[in-house]
Amino acid sequence: MSNKLKFLLISVFFVGLILILKYVIMPYAQNVASSDLFLDGSSDNPNPMNISNNMTDAAFRHCNRYIREEMDDVTINFPNQPLHAWGIGSYSYVINSEVEVIGKDGVSKQEKYVCRIKFDEGKDPENYDDWSVYGVDGLDDL
Repeated sequence: MSNKLKFLLISVFFVGLILILKYVIMPYAQNVASSDLFLDGSSDNPNPMNISNNMTDAAFRHCNRYIREEMDDVTINFPNQPLHAWGIGSYSYVINSEVEVIGKDGVSKQEKYVCRIKFDEGKDPENYDDWSVYGVDGLDDL
């Protein structure tokens, strides 16, 4: 096969790939992106402001319970209210709070943490098993 023929075949395949991308793959991707596939059907909308309601209170209590279970080797004192609580939509919440941690050596220190937690819509907010903790940050070095 000559070099000109090889170059011509590579060029045809390259142009063919570009045309398939432009006229097949991209329109399909745009249809999927504009469809309802990625919509969450929950009635809970995000709120960028710090909020306090029965759901954020329950989220705060469940985050504290999760932290207490994970850190059973130290004494932890939790406040009555979080510093900040945000509803980020779809019954997901971000809780920012401060705890007093008393280590085995008796030294007490204040630590701030952030907890991301989600409520399984339609169940009991007071039931710990109806919540999923996605992570706690800020208490890693304890």
